[in-house]
Amino acid sequence: MKKILFIITAIAMNFAVNSQTANEYFDRGTIKDSLKEYNGAISNYNKAIKMNPKYAVAYYKRGCTKGRLKDYRGSITDFNKAVEINPQHADAYNNIGLAKCNLKDYRGSIVDFSKAIEINPKYANAFSNRANAKGNIQDYKGAIADYSKAIEIDSLLAEPYYNRANYKYILKDYKSAVADYTKAIEINPKDADSYFKRGMGKDDTKDYNGAITDYSKTIDSNSKNAEAYYNRGISKNSSKDYHGAIEDYNKAISINPKVSNYYNNRGIAKDNLQEYKAAITDYTKAIQLNHKSSIAYFNRGIAKSNINDNKGAIDDYNRANKFSPNTSYIHNNRGIAKYNLMDGKGAIADFTKAIDLNLSYADAYYNRGIAKSNIKDNKGAIADYTKAIEINPSYIDAYYNRGLAKIKAGQKEGGCLDISKAGELGLAKAYETIKSSCN
Repeated sequence: MKKILFIITAIAMNFAVNSQTANEYFDRGTIKDSLKEYNGAISNYNKAIKMNPKYAVAYYKRGCTKGRLKDYRGSITDFNKAVEINPQHADAYNNIGLAKCNLKDYRGSIVDFSKAIEINPKYANAFSNRANAKGNIQDYKGAIADYSKAIEIDSLLAEPYYNRANYKYILKDYKSAVADYTKAIEINPKDADSYFKRGMGKDDTKDYNGAITDYSKTIDSNSKNAEAYYNRGISKNSSKDYHGAIEDYNKAISINPKVSNYYNNRGIAKDNLQEYKAAITDYTKAIQLNHKSSIAYFNRGIAKSNINDNKGAIDDYNRANKFSPNTSYIHNNRGIAKYNLMDGKGAIADFTKAIDLNLSYADAYYNRGIAKSNIKDNKGAIADYTKAIEINPSYIDAYYNRGLAKIKAGQKEGGCLDISKAGELGLAKAYETIKSSCN
């Protein structure tokens, strides 16, 4: 009798297991998914779908789980099945878009995000996701428009403000970007990235003290953030706190000693303190870390010129030009070094190249004017000084030197008027020249 009862019980238990419904498998899959047991979740969703091939939500959830396992193509297949069963499944279209973004199919993802929005015009996340996709294809204005729509739908989300600010920053709309970062911070005051990015925006609007405050806030959140120290150093340098800048660059270097730019910018601060040899040491270290750093070669060239090593400066400008060819300021500075070595023709050639590359380069016209004056080409010098003044009507030295060139060319009245203009603009020695040359 006992044996018969055991068999009957075993049969009953087997029947109970097999009688589980699709919903129960679905629920079990959801639980395993929440516990990050993704393979087990998929197994249960498989069983639910096998029992109910029209189970749209099960396809959707399985697609989400596959996405967590980075099986984006598999997730797209499941989301497509979900919308085939339920064409109004906005979340499924949104998630197809996200999976395509992960596969870098940004244009394809925009189609799916747009479909989700068509189904649900108040779908803030779909607008944000479409904005992100547009940003990835450099449609920054389109991205900004979509983030604006997301904010219009839900103004309490920090992320759309932060991301919209990023694209405004790319478009150099720094003031508006700062306003968006500020809004993101109001919503999430602990977001160190928003403080960091707002600091960048403030620096670009020349609000250096504001930038320093924001970078300091970032550092308060993470004292090992080398980039925050580096950027704060840049802002301090811009506000002429060169010693403070060096302290910040030192801190950045202590955290990460392998970044070329940290040494390059510390060199700039030392240059500003007229510590030229120490600056050269830093530029050299920057070059060792990045032998293609055009800016480090260029800056070392300037420092060498400042200690009258013009040959060494030319060598560095040549290297800078190799890695950044057709850069106007490199040719201009190499021209100055050549002029200092009495190579007038070589200097003029470099100034001319600088002008060819940048027709609005007032300093290059001015420098070529000086070089032409030195070889007694007063007519050519006057033309160059005139061009420099057209570009920069407050160019004091250009007025003064044009005045001298005019006097040498026999145009005393015009020359004296130019020197007088230089005096009006603040050049004290102009009046001494007027006394000696114009009366």
